Amino acid sequence: MLRLIPGLQRFRAHVILAEDGPIVGRLEDAGISTEVLPLDPKALNVSRDRVGRSLGVRQVGASLAYAHRLHQRLRTLRPSIVHANSLKSGYYGVVAARSAGVPMVWHLRDRLAADYMPELACRMTRSVIRYGASGVIANSRVTLATLGPRRAGQPREVVYDPYRPIHPPRQPSGDRSGFTVGLVGRISPWKGQDVFLRAVAELRRTMPDLSARIIGDALFDETGYAESLHRLTTELGLDDVVEWRGFRSDVESELSELDALVHSSTIPEPFGMVVVEGMAAGLPVIATAIGGPTEVIRDGEDGLLVAANDPGAIARAVTRLRTGDLAARLGGAAQRSAERFAPEIAGAEVEALYDRILQRG
Repeated sequence: MLRLIPGLQRFRAHVILAEDGPIVGRLEDAGISTEVLPLDPKALNVSRDRVGRSLGVRQVGASLAYAHRLHQRLRTLRPSIVHANSLKSGYYGVVAARSAGVPMVWHLRDRLAADYMPELACRMTRSVIRYGASGVIANSRVTLATLGPRRAGQPREVVYDPYRPIHPPRQPSGDRSGFTVGLVGRISPWKGQDVFLRAVAELRRTMPDLSARIIGDALFDETGYAESLHRLTTELGLDDVVEWRGFRSDVESELSELDALVHSSTIPEPFGMVVVEGMAAGLPVIATAIGGPTEVIRDGEDGLLVAANDPGAIARAVTRLRTGDLAARLGGAAQRSAERFAPEIAGAEVEALYDRILQRG
């Protein structure tokens, strides 16, 4: 959202957030009109894994009460269009917007598939979007394909999430020793950090100068998985190889210290922003050939795609990067390819969808 709004040229955004936090200051620093309309924590802290499965009366009631408050705010603001930026905001946003008589765009950044969220949540979300949203933006063709049949006249478009690096990409240094490969992202079973660790263990046999970094932390109820990863690191004899960097707000600085980036998701990624970030940093990126990354990387041209759940495939790809000029060639091509995710390109595509919806009346 923070990257998309500056790309809008003809529409002025006013952001309504359900909780206070660092994003408020970042939006305000960017000159974006922002307000916080607090959502009851009973509903705020519900993850997508619980939608349609274990929600209680209190959570549903808190969400409906919030939708009513948001409806009242929309009646005062009188916006031309409402843009719900997440799965949760889509639910209360569609109720508030429809009751206020304002067209609403649902920005879908989650695959509606049983390997990603509960099946009941998928069915509920498809139905609400089909009958409630004026239009849909999906962050990839993979995400859009999970949405199911559309309502007649409901426009649906794929708009890739925008990105533009703040800092210039890393320039290769001839005096760097060793080879550092990293993985960036939330620590979660489906992100495949365990696959990455097993790949590093294979590489260690033939690359004694290898070092690895895991950048990110666990959220929600996934601390147990994070603890299992530390145990696996010890079992594989990698305590002196793997560095755990934890959560980092400045991802670009972390990327600047890598020689290659691995994206090892075990199920299809809805989009895979970290892949774009790595490409924009001029890094050779190795990603599993499922989900959104297959729409971002052209295998062998600006990155490498490998089989999912296959540590050996990752290890072989990293080994290839140590041969000849492949790493430099892929990194340069990746940096050029990442320019197609510029905010002004995404902004123009979003505004075109707004126009289509508003012209229908």
